[in-house]
Amino acid sequence: MNLQQHRPITLASSSPRRKSFLESFGLQFTSFSPDIEEVRISGEQPIAYVRRMALEKAEATQGNFKDSLILSGDTDVVLDGEVLGKPNDPEDALLLLERLSGRDHLVHSGYCLMDSKNNWTHIGDVTTRVWLRSLPKKWLEWYISSGEPLDKAGAYSIQGLGTLLVERIEGSYNNVVGYPIEIIMDVLLREGFLSFSNK
Repeated sequence: MNLQQHRPITLASSSPRRKSFLESFGLQFTSFSPDIEEVRISGEQPIAYVRRMALEKAEATQGNFKDSLILSGDTDVVLDGEVLGKPNDPEDALLLLERLSGRDHLVHSGYCLMDSKNNWTHIGDVTTRVWLRSLPKKWLEWYISSGEPLDKAGAYSIQGLGTLLVERIEGSYNNVVGYPIEIIMDVLLREGFLSFSNK
């Protein structure tokens, strides 16, 4: 049985992790990085922010790819209500990881599917709770020396060497990697953008 794609897809992201999700299912897609201003509105909650960013990224992309189904997304790492961004340098990464060590935090992702040809838009969000192990400073310094955490929100990568830092998760693993792809695939199949075929 094969997975058939019925519409061109444009991924509004240059993230290697998000690209690899689509590639793993054999989907054909174009990658495009929209240039938008990612600024929080005063008092805006993390889930509301990632949903708004996903929508704005899709809107900024669809004008260039009018016949495509647009897939966009945004992710936040949140500890005690505070959004943790990417570390500025190795010292900043150590501070972030020391704060997360032995604690649980939330990973919120907003995603958007936009079909402007048929005036259809779907926006969703997924939250995963992640517990990091309580690790000595030497472990964290070793991990930081790999360079992996320096371009990651929260300063770790669950699918890379950072898997050694993770004690357990509650919710979607894929969401922490980069996209809740299992939820997105459900929508694509339900709405007829993809289908299963015996051909």
